Amino acid sequence: MSNRGAFSKTNTNKKVQIVIALALILLLFISLALPSVVHAATPARVTSITDGDTFKVLLDGRTQTVRIVGVNTPEKNECYAAEATAAMKSLVGSKRVWLETDAQQGNKDKY
Repeated sequence: MSNRGAFSKTNTNKKVQIVIALALILLLFISLALPSVVHAATPARVTSITDGDTFKVLLDGRTQTVRIVGVNTPEKNECYAAEATAAMKSLVGSKRVWLETDAQQGNKDKY
């Protein structure tokens, strides 16, 4: 039996992780380049990772859910969800983050 399928999946997983990381970096640069669209940052501590585009923070003594504007990753039951969640965990897991709202998006969404 060939190992080609396993090798191909590993390469695909790496590619997905790279794409997610690049998307998050791009969002950072966009937020820095467009200060008129973004409000002042609020510091918070990440308490858990929900999936590749959502995490929970401790903010003013309360746990709040944070979704990253403009990022849509696979949900828990979809292909590559584990990889997207792992990428988010490596970027912000248990770290202090600075939250910024987008004036065009509002503070809350329907999810």
